[in-house]
Amino acid sequence: WPPKLGAVSQEERAQGIFSEYATVQLPGEHTLEVAIVAPAQEPGAARTAVPTILAVSGEAQHHVSRFFQSWRAENKGWQVIIPLRPRDIQDLFFMDGGFPLVMATMENLFTESSIAPYDVEGGKLVLVGTSNGGATVLRMAAKMPERVSSLNLVTGCNAGGFDLRPLEQIVGGDGRCNIRLYAGDQDQFSHDTALKELHQQLLPIVGEKPGLQLTILPGVGHFDIGQGLDKEEFWAGIEAARVKP
Repeated sequence: WPPKLGAVSQEERAQGIFSEYATVQLPGEHTLEVAIVAPAQEPGAARTAVPTILAVSGEAQHHVSRFFQSWRAENKGWQVIIPLRPRDIQDLFFMDGGFPLVMATMENLFTESSIAPYDVEGGKLVLVGTSNGGATVLRMAAKMPERVSSLNLVTGCNAGGFDLRPLEQIVGGDGRCNIRLYAGDQDQFSHDTALKELHQQLLPIVGEKPGLQLTILPGVGHFDIGQGLDKEEFWAGIEAARVKP
C-alpha cells in the first residue's frame, strides 16, 4: 500500500493539505467502490492493525468529502474507509435501498478478506458522517454498536425509522460514551435544529455521561462547517476514542 493514488491537484499535492486516496471494489452484487486513505506500507510487510475511521460523505455520496481529506489521517497512523454510492442505486446510504451496501462495507473490514490494507485496531471503528452521511452513520451505529468506539455527526441528522437505544453501547478506549454532534447555527437545512432534537432523544438513553457532546457553531452554515469546526478539538476527540490493544 498504496496503489496509484489521485484525487488532488498538483498544487494541492505540493501544499500537502489534502490526503490522496485509492479506490478498491467491494465484492458483491453491486459495483461498490470504496475510497481508502491509509499510511504507506513497505512491500512484503506483515499485515498489522491501525486505528480506523469509516466515513460517509453527504450530498449524492459519490465523492470523498474534502473535510475527510483535510485530516491527513495517514500521517497520524490512521486509515479512513469511505464507501461511494453506486450510480445504479437510487437510494442514499441511509435509506433502505442503500443501507445494506454500507453495512456490507463495515462488516467486510472485520473479515479475512477485508478490502482495507490494515486490520481494525481494537476491533472497533470511529464513524464520521457529514450531512446525510451523518444520518447514515447514525443508523450504522445503532445496527452494530459493538463495533463502534465513537460516533460523529457533522451537520448530520436523524432520518428515523430505527431504534436509537443500542447507541448506549458505544464506548471508546477512554471509557466514555463518545457521541458528538456538530452543526452551525446558520445551517441552510436546519440541521442544527435536527441535532438539538437528536441530542434530546439521546439524553434519556445514554444519560448525562461524559462524551455526549452537542456543538453549535455560531455564524457557520451547512456548507462551510469544515472551515468553522475546530479541527484540533475534533481530532483530539477521535484520538481519545481509540481502542488500543
